[in-house]
Amino acid sequence: MDKVFRNQINRFVVLYLDDILIFNKSMEEHMRHLEEVMQILKDAQLHLNLEKSEFGRDNVIYLGHRLFAAGLEPEATKVEVIRKWPQPANVCELRSFLGLASYYRKFVPKFSIIARPLSKLTSKNVSYTSNEECTTAFDALKEALVSHPVLCIADPKLTFVVTMDASLYGIGAVLQQDDGDGLRPLECYSKHMPSHKVVASTYMRELYALREALDHWKHYLLGRHFKVFSDHETLKWIQTQINPSTTLTRWLREIDVYDFEIKHKKGCYNRVADVFSRHPEYMTCLVGSYDLRKNLKEELIEHTAKDPELSPILEQIRADPSSQPDFHECKGLLFRRYGKHDRLCVPNHEPIMTQFLDLAHGRSGHFGVEKTYGNLLEKFVWFGMKRMAQRFVAECEVCQRIKPSRQKPYGLLHPLPIPDGPGEFVSIDFTDMGKKSRNGYSQVMVIVDLFFKFLNLIPLPPNAPTDLVIEEFNKRYILQCGPPKTLVSDQDTRFISADWKNFTSQTYDMKLKMTSGRHPEANELAEEINQTVIQLLRALIVPDQNSWDEELPIVQGLYNNSIHSSTGMTPNCLHLGWKIRNPLSYLFLEQPPGLTPGQPGYSAKYDRLLKVVVAAMERRRNAMIKHANKKRQPDPFTVASYVWVKMSEFSEEKGVSRKLLPQYYGPWKVLNRVGNDSFGPSYTIDVPAHLRTYPVFHASKLFPYKSPETFKYQESMIPHAINGGHEVDKIVEHSGKGRNRQYKVHFLYHPLNDFYWIAKKDLLQSAPRVDQF
Repeated sequence: MDKVFRNQINRFVVLYLDDILIFNKSMEEHMRHLEEVMQILKDAQLHLNLEKSEFGRDNVIYLGHRLFAAGLEPEATKVEVIRKWPQPANVCELRSFLGLASYYRKFVPKFSIIARPLSKLTSKNVSYTSNEECTTAFDALKEALVSHPVLCIADPKLTFVVTMDASLYGIGAVLQQDDGDGLRPLECYSKHMPSHKVVASTYMRELYALREALDHWKHYLLGRHFKVFSDHETLKWIQTQINPSTTLTRWLREIDVYDFEIKHKKGCYNRVADVFSRHPEYMTCLVGSYDLRKNLKEELIEHTAKDPELSPILEQIRADPSSQPDFHECKGLLFRRYGKHDRLCVPNHEPIMTQFLDLAHGRSGHFGVEKTYGNLLEKFVWFGMKRMAQRFVAECEVCQRIKPSRQKPYGLLHPLPIPDGPGEFVSIDFTDMGKKSRNGYSQVMVIVDLFFKFLNLIPLPPNAPTDLVIEEFNKRYILQCGPPKTLVSDQDTRFISADWKNFTSQTYDMKLKMTSGRHPEANELAEEINQTVIQLLRALIVPDQNSWDEELPIVQGLYNNSIHSSTGMTPNCLHLGWKIRNPLSYLFLEQPPGLTPGQPGYSAKYDRLLKVVVAAMERRRNAMIKHANKKRQPDPFTVASYVWVKMSEFSEEKGVSRKLLPQYYGPWKVLNRVGNDSFGPSYTIDVPAHLRTYPVFHASKLFPYKSPETFKYQESMIPHAINGGHEVDKIVEHSGKGRNRQYKVHFLYHPLNDFYWIAKKDLLQSAPRVDQF
């Protein structure tokens, strides 16, 4: 049949074995093509079964699908079969269900991830045992198939859009087109993540997902330009990798045959392969379940009889019960009466007191001191119980991790010092407009002299490379105003590159000052100007946002001709040395011309002006520091101490509520203090390398760790094991080669001085998300 209709296939004929489907946009065209098909069948001496043929239909059932004007959907009878499918009782019935369901997997996003528990049961050497997880997956898969979306028919004239995502357990992708009514799905694709890919980095997983999706839809995508949306922004630079691995090189070669552009999907959370990427049910499972101490009653009786405070009272009661009216004995235990209630007198034995403290706090919801002490008062009494409860709550690792800090943030405000004069300190920063102009710009390089407050705005294209930034900065600023002595910037990759350092230090002998990337207040003027630029642009570009870059000269002029609150003068006046005329100057009496550079007395007058400006800036700076530090406190962190790091400093996890995550992660060691008093305090933290995050954090993002040293007999707070293993926090060292290699590791939430030697196989089995050492 393919040979007979070789000239008509995919133009207006689709064939599958002996099933012929003729499709057209109009009835006239359909009749003409139908006549052509009939003539070809006649010439080939092929016959049609009239009872099985349908003509002139606007919807048709074909290969288990219903084709109609709106798109494609599963055949209704097949959906009804899936809806009524009973719970599989054995592996044969399960394979039958998965076979039918897999035929319609293109309608279900992340099909392989949903069906993962069921697919495991069909593996070899796996006994068929249906549990709650499998039942949930079976019901979820049925529901997803029954409530399927309507897929559109691909239009070769429209641009294809591939949206993909990768997790630790599988990949998912959707092929879409915009038909004028928003993006509509053409097909869904999912695949289980192979185990050898799971141990790779997040970047490798995302690249693997891209490779698989493009290969699956290559019949649509090869030879045409299309777009790829991903929540992993670094994929935009896949072609700029230096010294890629063998696997990465092979994947890049396979991807390179496609013509596409990658765009970061705003609003999606990155799925980062870090310490927090675990099953949702384990995200906040911080407390292990454990039983009460064995033989607790026997221990209480034994230590009560030995206690120097309680044993004399116990002997007196046994000799004469009326000698101690506030106490009484019951089966060897001593109780004290408080009104109508009795409280157990606890002997001074640390394991027992720790057990009761844990019952009143850890096993009762991890509430604060008042509720913990209240729980104790209901049943127990011992000397120093309140003080001990306060220490227990303060040293509770779970409370330190999950509770927000109610005290002032650490780190006093230390803004940049006032420069000695113009050109001493110049701040540079980038602002993303979020909109590409008609001239191809989407960023603004904001340059401001920290003494004059004089502003320069330079538009840049998206992802402007370092060499372009250097060229524009040199041409648009240095050649106009001269090179500054000190250049202040954040930790942007372009500012920490070797090319930028060579340009600033070797070419112009400029000093570089880097502020903490997570604490923009250190360069507060640049952040303030960024907001002002956006504010002015809002007023100038409505409603056409495509011309925002053409308004930048106006924004720059408005800012430089307005009085600055810290100097009391306009930046232009300080920069030029005299007040410039404005459009309304003709309404006022003509002022005598002021002194200009070169005239006698100009230098003395300008020096007096600068002194006034410095005094004004000093007053403004002191007022700002005084106001800000009312709500801050000095940081207590020292090198080699341990701290918690705020959860907000790490990438978010898709499908997981941040409200239910711990407030802090760690504890990790402080390696050193970064910066001086003007830019600090920031600290380098010993964050595990596999988290792939910049390890410098401002003091306001840290919280001191209090080690539970007081209570040596406290039960462990280690979470439940994940798939048979605990999360590895760090690899300390390794020994041996090949299969005999051993790794010394520290497990997350274990005591800081607890290390274990494990084999490579156990490392990958217990902590598959840690990169191979």
